[in-house]
Amino acid sequence: ETPLHFACKHGHVEVVEYLVSHPLTDTRRENKYGETPMQVTTNITNNDVGNSLTYITSMKDGKLC
Repeated sequence: ETPLHFACKHGHVEVVEYLVSHPLTDTRRENKYGETPMQVTTNITNNDVGNSLTYITSMKDGKLC
C-alpha cells in the first residue's frame, strides 16, 4: 500500500490533502488487493476522507474549476 492508502484507511484527512497536493501522487494506484485509495475510504466510516479525496482528485484531473 502507498502512504495515501494508509492515510485514507486511518481517516487522516490532513495527510490525504497533503499527499494529493503533490503533483506526482498517483490517486488511482491499486494496493495488493486491487483497491484504489478511494475504494479504501469506502471501507471505513470517515466520510471526510472520501469527500476530500474526491474533491482534490477532481481538481487535479481538471474536472472542477
